[in-house]
Amino acid sequence: LEFPARLLGKAMADARSAMQCSELDSLRSIVQDSLGKHMFDNAIFFADKLVTMSWAAPDDVYRLGQAFLFTKQYRRALNLLQKTKHATSSTRFRYMTAKCLAECQEWDECLATLDDDALQVAQAEATITGSNGDGRVCLLSAMLLLKGYVYEALENWPLAARSYCEALRAEPLNYEALDRLVSNHMLSSDEQKALLADLEPALAASGLEWLRLYYGCKLSPDLGKQLAEMHKRAMADPSSVDDGLGLTTQHTLGDGKAAAEAEAPQSALELCKALHALLRVLWSGQYSSCSPHELVQAVWTHVGAQFASRRQHDAQEFLLFLLSRIADELGRTPTRRVVVDDLFGC
Repeated sequence: LEFPARLLGKAMADARSAMQCSELDSLRSIVQDSLGKHMFDNAIFFADKLVTMSWAAPDDVYRLGQAFLFTKQYRRALNLLQKTKHATSSTRFRYMTAKCLAECQEWDECLATLDDDALQVAQAEATITGSNGDGRVCLLSAMLLLKGYVYEALENWPLAARSYCEALRAEPLNYEALDRLVSNHMLSSDEQKALLADLEPALAASGLEWLRLYYGCKLSPDLGKQLAEMHKRAMADPSSVDDGLGLTTQHTLGDGKAAAEAEAPQSALELCKALHALLRVLWSGQYSSCSPHELVQAVWTHVGAQFASRRQHDAQEFLLFLLSRIADELGRTPTRRVVVDDLFGC
């Protein structure tokens, strides 16, 4: 009589376990569906119960942490990760922890979380798994991007630029890193061209030709100008471009870089563009200081050879020169006034 009783008890335990697994799977579906429908409070309620019932299973903890991040409850997310001892248990949890610390403006703790050892582990995982064209941004690139944000918040521009470049080299699909580099003018023209050369093989392997063109225009102004001229010619006379713009453009971005740079005409608005970029940075209110290297380069290279000797010059003389050249670039003629004339009476 005891043997059947033991079998019955085991069967009942297995049935309870199966019911519990089914219940947990149902809760996970509810949480995922709530997140997809932006019902974040609903997701948090069920995810919290799910973490308790599954004894803090890593995937369930991660779901609850995501729900906290979506609702900007970064302290609660940090408390969850620390309480369940998942804060640095894996690369994805380490990245989530660092993200919460950055949002709480705890910069030093964030950088400590994203230390060299953590990046090496992420690098090893990226090497093992590979991207395989699965359309996902690797965690290593995301961690380097976050590190760049932190350095930018600390106004450490060289390290921020280096982190963004490393993020792009780790994953060319990380557009945010490219945008930070270009929008904040963190690289010189030569550095941008070198970065484009580094990204070229990966961009070509991705099969996204339009992305290659876009990155080429963003990082190499000369290539962008030539592509714009080619597009204008194609619109005016479609027969002038062989087999559409794609084949010619591919040649330009590939072996014809030197020829493109040699043939691309200098922009008539070079000084205006450099000054406009500098004023955008100054008026953004995001930075306490900036380096006007592009404006200086434009003055030296394109319009002001007399100022390239690095000798001391009179400030009023330079201002008059600058205003006069900007007015000329804007198309001032003896019979046509431009905005510089109206503002400064040049």
